[in-house]
Amino acid sequence: MEEKKFSFVPGARFQKSASAAETKDVDETRNFGITARFCDWLITIGLGMIFLGIPLFFTGLAAQGIAFEKQVYFYFWLLLAMIGWATKSVLVGEMKIRKTPLDIPIAGFIAVYVVSTILSIDRWHSFWGFFGDPSRGLINVIALAVAYYLIVSNFTLQRAKWLLGALAVSNFIVSAWVVLAVFGVKFLPQALMALAPVNVFGSFSALMVFVSLMIPLLIAMVFKAGESAGGNKIFQIASAGFLLVTIALNFFLMTVLYSYILFEGWIAILAGIVLFLVFILSRIVQPKIYSWSWLPIAAFVVVMALFMVGRGINVAKINLPVEVNLNYSMTAAIAKGGLKENFFFGSGPATYVYNFSLHRPQNFNDNALYNLRFFQGTGVIGESLPTIGAAGTFFLILLLLLFISIAGYFLARDKEKDKVYSLGLVCAVVVFLINSFVLRLEGPILTLGTLLSIVAFAAVLRESSAQEKYLELSLKSSPKYALAFAFVFMVISAVVIFFFVFLGKVYVADMYSGSALRQSQANDDSVRKVIKAIDLNNRESRYFNQLAQNYLILANNEALKGEKERNASLISSHLNNAISLSVKSRDIMKKDIGAVESLAQVYENSALYVPNTLSLAEEQYNRARELEPHNPLFFVKLGQLKATIAVVEKDENKKKEFLQESKAYFEKAVEKKNNFALGYFHLALANEALGDKDKAIENLNAALMHDRQNINYAFNLGRVYTLRGQSDDLKTAEFLYKKILEANEKEINAIFYLGLLYEKMNEKDKAIGEYERVLNLIPAENKETREQVEKMIENVRQGVLNVNIIENAGDVNSNQPSR
Repeated sequence: MEEKKFSFVPGARFQKSASAAETKDVDETRNFGITARFCDWLITIGLGMIFLGIPLFFTGLAAQGIAFEKQVYFYFWLLLAMIGWATKSVLVGEMKIRKTPLDIPIAGFIAVYVVSTILSIDRWHSFWGFFGDPSRGLINVIALAVAYYLIVSNFTLQRAKWLLGALAVSNFIVSAWVVLAVFGVKFLPQALMALAPVNVFGSFSALMVFVSLMIPLLIAMVFKAGESAGGNKIFQIASAGFLLVTIALNFFLMTVLYSYILFEGWIAILAGIVLFLVFILSRIVQPKIYSWSWLPIAAFVVVMALFMVGRGINVAKINLPVEVNLNYSMTAAIAKGGLKENFFFGSGPATYVYNFSLHRPQNFNDNALYNLRFFQGTGVIGESLPTIGAAGTFFLILLLLLFISIAGYFLARDKEKDKVYSLGLVCAVVVFLINSFVLRLEGPILTLGTLLSIVAFAAVLRESSAQEKYLELSLKSSPKYALAFAFVFMVISAVVIFFFVFLGKVYVADMYSGSALRQSQANDDSVRKVIKAIDLNNRESRYFNQLAQNYLILANNEALKGEKERNASLISSHLNNAISLSVKSRDIMKKDIGAVESLAQVYENSALYVPNTLSLAEEQYNRARELEPHNPLFFVKLGQLKATIAVVEKDENKKKEFLQESKAYFEKAVEKKNNFALGYFHLALANEALGDKDKAIENLNAALMHDRQNINYAFNLGRVYTLRGQSDDLKTAEFLYKKILEANEKEINAIFYLGLLYEKMNEKDKAIGEYERVLNLIPAENKETREQVEKMIENVRQGVLNVNIIENAGDVNSNQPSR
């Protein structure tokens, strides 16, 4: 039977009839009245809202951000569409699940994902997905598999047009939004602008993938716009105009955000457009109206022009964020390390940050962003190898190869058929797939690209009139099967209801957490909100850590009060709460470097009020060092702990022993990162404490060389030069202090030590002048400090040098000068 065609035009009425299978489905739905038609409508609305809302949806209220919000949004509408499908199946007496060539690789991929989740280092986050972006969790993989069978089993060209129409409208709004935002146009009320992001899609690189893949798809929709229902010329022109404006807007956005498109990204968009051109110009795909054939040619020319000259165009009116990807050599090193640890099933889905921290090479420290952690890998293969292992990666590659080969085969055959939609969709998916191999993709674009691939596959099968085979679960065959099917329906309904409630709790919990984060400072209200978040979702480690940080801030605020107002027992209570919550956070995610590091910091900050926490802090920093062996910051932290213990140690031999251990840690830090200014600074302080002023000066010079803007390094270098006092040391110290004061004339520590320096140089008038400058900067209410400085001035006038102060200057050598 020849298949009748009809086209998408946004908002158009649809011509009836398609394939025989579609006609049968429509007839069966009509036979069961308005309820069945409502269920059919629910499927369309659910899927349509997914395609409309994934690029658009945000509230700005969740702590985990846009990717989390969009993921929850996707689950909600998918569950709604599932309810429609299940209810319709019960009404018509059967559920038909289409069999496709991808069934086996999909089943294999899910099976490996389940096994990898069970064996994961962090089962909960492998199941749900990591904090901030749950797209790598087992739930999302199952949801996408459900979406696959939901779409291919209920696919009609009429429904596909609604989905594509929703996506085109979404594209227009997103592109217009971002263009207005980057030009600094205030297009929302002030209250909403505070919550609204510049880019509603998440990252700008993901946005560029989205607008790039939409171009061949929009071109295909323009071809079909001329075939609108009823031959309404005005409507055809309006529809084509809307699509052309959206294409132009996408190209303009690509110009504005040129820097966010990698070279491989330009190759991807060119590949999509060239593929479209080849199929159209060779007449392998034959649209009914060839008058638009100039459009893909023009798109190709525009892309080439943008690629060649776009870098010189900078029209954005706001500062755009820098986005960083791991380079391919780093990605390969991490993948290799992950495979060595667990070859077949990896460390578990959504655990890439564990592999990154554990296996990142030492030369990662050479770049300026050495302290970044990557929670997702560059490219799907680079990320899948260490997380789901060789087995999961094998099924993923098999799935991709089968998709490409089957889609290409069906597109190339039956040239007489109108397969413009299939061509546009497949070209869009090609753009997405190429980018997925070279970029670190966030959840929204990964989910949307996969859903678009599903629609493309279903469209190719339908427009090519591929043979349709179904797994039919019928209530009509016998009472036994009817009972079984009814039971399955009840189970599915219960699962759907459970997930609706679960998603609601998870989202509300994150809104409480987000509300607490938006408060200007920690207080009792923010604590109550995070406690509510934990009550609703007690499996999320980050909430416990957030609450611990709140208690830590409350303890610090109490400690800063005057001695009479300060409540020592309340400080201890807050610190003990912070410790217990941080321990809970770490216990939920035992191999999460963030949770371990946070616990170590809490122990470290509690030392003054809670006994024995320094040893516990050392234990956790050593654990952090095991999880991230090449991070130089952990060696600095361990060295600082040893230096702190040395300060309070009474036994001189033990004190020296602790200082030697401290020095060894700092040496290890600069060995891990040879341009590590902070490491050289603390190594210099250890050298000074051990009496080696020459080495102290050498390492302070190294610190200042690697970070010339750091006043603290210059100040301490001047101070140690003053202490050594050899040859031109005092002149050098004077030069350093004056340089600091050129940058900040109110730098009180530099002024004070310059006065001490002049005393040592026997320039009494200059010393008095500097002390008087210090006096002018000390607030009148700080009477005790002012009296001390006045006493020093009097000492100088009477010929009594303040020698004891300069000799004991090492007691304050680790203090940061006030600014």
